[in-house]
Amino acid sequence: MNILYEDEWIICVNKPSGISVQPDKTNDFSLFDDVEKYLRFKPFLINRIDRPVSGIVIFAKTKNSAKYFSEIIQNEGTSKTYFAITENKLKNNKGTLEDYLFKKNNKSYISKDKTTGKKAILNYEFAGKSINYFYYKITIKTGRFHQIRAQLANRSCYIKGDVKYGAKRAEKDRSICLHAFELSFHHPYLNKRITIKADFPDKNIWKGIN
Repeated sequence: MNILYEDEWIICVNKPSGISVQPDKTNDFSLFDDVEKYLRFKPFLINRIDRPVSGIVIFAKTKNSAKYFSEIIQNEGTSKTYFAITENKLKNNKGTLEDYLFKKNNKSYISKDKTTGKKAILNYEFAGKSINYFYYKITIKTGRFHQIRAQLANRSCYIKGDVKYGAKRAEKDRSICLHAFELSFHHPYLNKRITIKADFPDKNIWKGIN
């Protein structure tokens, strides 16, 4: 388990792709199980990322701290940064994507009717390229289900390995090239802003960002 930060209130872990954040119907060993084993008591999950995605996940150690951190993570003052590797390039090197999303059958879709979807906003910035792929730094302003995956796919900018949203082929380990890289937020107990960063997956394709 790759612990990024720990104090008496929270523990932040760099989740590998392919592992679920919490127990599900597969009964596979989850990150929650790993953290519980380490702490020797049940933690409280603060944020979630998809199973094929890697990066920062936060757990609280007490019920009271869970309440505070859950509110803080949803606050506009909290900065959430991801990196994505895509098959195609967006039209502009930098910009904002704004859509309305609705969820159906465990997938997000773009709604043309604002009344049937929830607003999803992200900022993106071109971060480099390899021979076949493109790198993007993404900051999300809203925390919608599969937001980054759906919004990029709607512009034909498919995340590498994300066949669910239109990528050409799956990764052998069933991961997708999306990484929750940084969380910056106000720590209510320390009364200061802290920034947590998670190293990229140890795969050659990610070394193009370093």
